[in-house]
Amino acid sequence: MTQHEFDRLTEKYLAGQCSDEEIALLEKWATLHYDEQSTGRLFDSDKAEQETREKIWQLLKTGSLSGKRIIPVKWIAGIAASLLLLGAGLQYLRQMDRHSEKQVTEVVSDTTSGHPSRITLPDGSSVILGEGADIVADESFGAENRKVWLDGEAFFEVMPDPQKPFIVQTGDLVTEVLGTSFRIKPQQSQKKIEVSVVSGKVSVYTAESTGKNKKDGVIAMPNQKVSYDLILKTLRQDLVDAPQPVQKAESHARFLFDEVPVGQVLDRISEIYGVQLIAGNPDMRQCIFTGDLTGLDMYRQLDFLCEVTRARYEIRGTAIFISGPGCQAAQR
Repeated sequence: MTQHEFDRLTEKYLAGQCSDEEIALLEKWATLHYDEQSTGRLFDSDKAEQETREKIWQLLKTGSLSGKRIIPVKWIAGIAASLLLLGAGLQYLRQMDRHSEKQVTEVVSDTTSGHPSRITLPDGSSVILGEGADIVADESFGAENRKVWLDGEAFFEVMPDPQKPFIVQTGDLVTEVLGTSFRIKPQQSQKKIEVSVVSGKVSVYTAESTGKNKKDGVIAMPNQKVSYDLILKTLRQDLVDAPQPVQKAESHARFLFDEVPVGQVLDRISEIYGVQLIAGNPDMRQCIFTGDLTGLDMYRQLDFLCEVTRARYEIRGTAIFISGPGCQAAQR
């Protein structure tokens, strides 16, 4: 959690607007990062407000904000996975009731070994946590849904379960899947977080967009990415920088063509990568193409094809538009 986020949550607490989860986050932040002597550096504010917030710090320190305490438990190493999550500034722990002694499960990477920590979640989903990363799930994980809170870098391979969506919260961004692999990567220099889908599909929305308001989010398919602007709080959907075959069996697919219409070549590329290719001029699809595009990535294939047909392509959102004079003009 950043200084700005800590300030924001503290202001919410002063106004009596903090949820139980946000109070737990404040407790965790205080427990992990500050001692009594460092309190004065937490805020840039006037003396009166500083004194008030120092009182909050004392409450945080003793855990008396919510009448609950935190007991983390380290998870055992498990199986490697195939998707990357890079969390953006959230250190979140569920709470443990003093009376019920309900256990909180915390997964923590080994920050001293210099190697990723491998774990398996209770539902069978696999995770590789990067150095210094935390992933948190309480004891009710899998009862109604499968929600975790992430801070840092992690690879996931989610086990399918249509009845219990897998939800990853990273700061204000929520990624919800049924069974898939994807990457979450913060771009701190650009003040944004990117969610890139490898397989399956995911729903991406902000933490405030719950219930009916989820419609304000977006659905991303393989080779698509969603960028969340941390400043403007907006979502944008585009193609990933390096599209991959949507099926592993197609990773070595051959693209050898002998006098076939360009339309068939475009359909083949679209099928392999799951990307919509649109020819602006229908005549282009009738042009004849001979060539071997095997071993080239999708964009290099399009570069080669457009060079031969005197066409050009443009990426618009999650689709690629191809424009050109058509085969008759090209052959003159």
